[in-house]
Amino acid sequence: MSESSGNENVKDEAKGNITWQYDEGWETPLITYGPREDSRFGALDRALVAKDLVCRVGSDSYVFLDTSNSWCNLASYELMIRICGVMEINNATVNYDKSLKPYVRYIARRCAAKLASPIPTSVCIGTRRVEVFMEENGDLLFETSRPLVTLPPRLDKTGRVATLSIKPVTHTCVPKSFSFPGVGKIIRYISPLYENSIDLATVMWHIGNCVVDPISRPTTLLLLGPGGSGKSQTIKVIEQTLVGCCGIIPDGTLTIKGEKVPEAVAEVIVSNRMAVCYDANLVTNAINMTVLKNISGSDNIRVGTIACKAECSLTVAANAAMDPLSTTEYTSDAIMRRIVSMIMRVDAHAIGHEDPPSDYMQYADFLCACIHVRMRHDQMPVSTISLLSTLCGSRIDAALQALRVVARPTTDIDAVASATILGILLETDASKVAYAAKLISKYHYVSCSIGTGIRGLVPRN
Repeated sequence: MSESSGNENVKDEAKGNITWQYDEGWETPLITYGPREDSRFGALDRALVAKDLVCRVGSDSYVFLDTSNSWCNLASYELMIRICGVMEINNATVNYDKSLKPYVRYIARRCAAKLASPIPTSVCIGTRRVEVFMEENGDLLFETSRPLVTLPPRLDKTGRVATLSIKPVTHTCVPKSFSFPGVGKIIRYISPLYENSIDLATVMWHIGNCVVDPISRPTTLLLLGPGGSGKSQTIKVIEQTLVGCCGIIPDGTLTIKGEKVPEAVAEVIVSNRMAVCYDANLVTNAINMTVLKNISGSDNIRVGTIACKAECSLTVAANAAMDPLSTTEYTSDAIMRRIVSMIMRVDAHAIGHEDPPSDYMQYADFLCACIHVRMRHDQMPVSTISLLSTLCGSRIDAALQALRVVARPTTDIDAVASATILGILLETDASKVAYAAKLISKYHYVSCSIGTGIRGLVPRN
C-alpha cells in the first residue's frame, strides 16, 4: 500500500475497501520552536532524518552510522555514542537507555516513515549489499550493482531505502565470482581439527548461514572437548572471517540463573550476525534453556526499552556435554531445531598443520567458501556422530556401547531399531527421538512402513 496525503480509497482483495489518511503531523510538528529551544531534536532532524539516514527493516529501527558506512541497530551502544555526538551531549551516563530515552523514541518514530527491505539471497560486505547467484557448475556470482552507500542513501521508486548494508562483514574486498574451494588455505588450516569432512562442512554452513540473507534461522554450534582440542582455534577463525559482525559474550552467559538475558549480552546479540563464547563450563553448570532460546530463537530481545529481532547465531566452546535427562527442555523441539553438538578431536594439538593465515584475503576467500556450502545445502550438514552427540549429550558413550556408526546405507530395520535403543537410553518414545533427529538433520530421518528411525546407525547386537 502506498502512502499519500489526503483521503484515498484503496482496493485490497484481502481487506476490502480501506479509507485512510496519512498523518503528516509526524513529519511536520504542529508546534515549532526557535533554533535554541529545539536544538537537540533539531540536530537529529538535520543530521539524520532530513538526510534519509533513518529507516526500519521489519521490526527493527536502523540509523546510518557515518563512522562505519553501514546501518546500525538503534539499540547499539555504538550508535548511542554517535547520537550523543550529534546532539553535543557530553555528560550522558553509561546507561544510554535512560539518558537518551526521549531521543531514541523520537528516532524510532522517524524510522517508521522510512522502510527498507533486505534483498533475498544477498550478503552485506563492507559498504555494499551484494546479491549472490549460484551457476549450474557451482560457481558463485556476486552482483555488485548496488553502489557504495552515498549520502543521502539512494531511495528506490517506492521511496524505500535501497542502499542498505546491515551488520556487514568488514572485509575491504568485495568478491565478483568464486569457484569452490577457492584458495582454500583456511580450509587446510582447520580441517585437521575435525574427525571427518562433514564436521568441517557443519562449521562452514554455520558461518555461511549467518551472512546469507534471508537467514534461514539462527543456529547454535556447541564445540565439545578438553583443552587443546581446537575449540578456540575454530572460534578464532570464525571471528576473523566474520570480522565486524561477530561479537563475544561472557563465558557464563549460557549458564546464568534466571530467565533474563543481561542487557550487555542482548546488545551484542542484536548488533551482530554471530556471537562466540570461548569457554562455557558445563561440568558444574547446565545450559539455561530459556536464555538459549531467547538468544537464538529469532524472537524479540530487549535492550533497555528497545525490542529488537534476534537473528544471531552462536558458537560455544564447552568442556563437557549436558545430560539430556537433567532437564526435559533440552530434548524439546525448540532446542533440537536450533542446536548441534560437535565433538572435537582430542589430539588436535598434536596434529601438524599450517601456520595461521595472517592475510585478510584468505579469510575473505574462506567466507566465500562458507557461502557456497550454505547455498549448496538448505539445511546444515551434520555427521552421524554429531547427531548422536546432540541427541545424547553426556550419555553418548552409553549410546556408542549399544550402537555403531556406519558409513554405508542402513536398512529401515536398523534405523528403527537404533531409534528404539536411543529411546530407551533417553527414557522417551522412539518416535520422539526420530523426530528430534529430523529437526537436527532431516538427512538422518527415516519414515517407513515399520515406523520412524535414524540413518547411519546399527545396533551392535
